Amino acid sequence: PAVSETELREVSQLSLSRVLRIVWLLGSAAVLTWFAAANLLFALRLRKTRIPFPAEGASLPVYVTSAAVSPCLFGLFHPAVYLTPKAAERPECLRHVVTHELCHYRHGDHVWSLLRGLCLSIYWFNPLVWLAASLSRADAELACDEAVLRTLGPVCKKAYALTLLDMAQRRPAPAPLCSAFARSRAEERIRAILQYRRVPAWAGME
Repeated sequence: PAVSETELREVSQLSLSRVLRIVWLLGSAAVLTWFAAANLLFALRLRKTRIPFPAEGASLPVYVTSAAVSPCLFGLFHPAVYLTPKAAERPECLRHVVTHELCHYRHGDHVWSLLRGLCLSIYWFNPLVWLAASLSRADAELACDEAVLRTLGPVCKKAYALTLLDMAQRRPAPAPLCSAFARSRAEERIRAILQYRRVPAWAGME
C-alpha cells in the first residue's frame, strides 16, 4: 500500500527527533567528560605539589602549591585552600587571600561550582546558560569581596584592592570547580571594593 504524506511527515519528524537526541547526548557527554577530566587532572597536580601551610585561624586545611596560578578553594568532599608561593610570602596578602577563600567555603561556592557544571553539561547548546554561569561566578567573587571587607573592616579595603591587583591573573582558572582569588573581572571588583561602605546595623531594621 502507498504511504500517505502524513505518515511520511511523521517518520521524518521522528527521525529528526532521534538525531537531535543523539546530538544532545553526545554534547552532554563531551562537556561532562571535559568537566570531570579537568578537575581530576588539577586535583592530581595539587596532591603532587602541595605542602601544608600553618595559617592561623583557618577552618580548612591550607596548602602552598606551584600548580595553582592563583590562590583558590578546591575540593568538593574535602575542600581546602591552596596558596601560591607568592601569596604565602607576605602576612597581609596571606590574611586577605585566606579570608577570601574561607568566605567561598562559607557561601558553599564549591558546591555551586558543581551545580553550574551540571547545568552546563545538560544545557550545553544554550549560550544563555553559559552566560548565566559566567555571571554567577562573577557574582560569587563580588560577594566574597564584600564578605572580606565586612570581616576585616572597611579600613583594609585599599590594601585588599592592592592584593587583588597584585594577584590578578589573565589566565583562566585551572579547573571548573576551582574558586580562584583573582580569576576574572579584576577592574570591576577593585572598583566595588574601593566604593564599599559598611551598612549600619540599624539600617536593616524596620
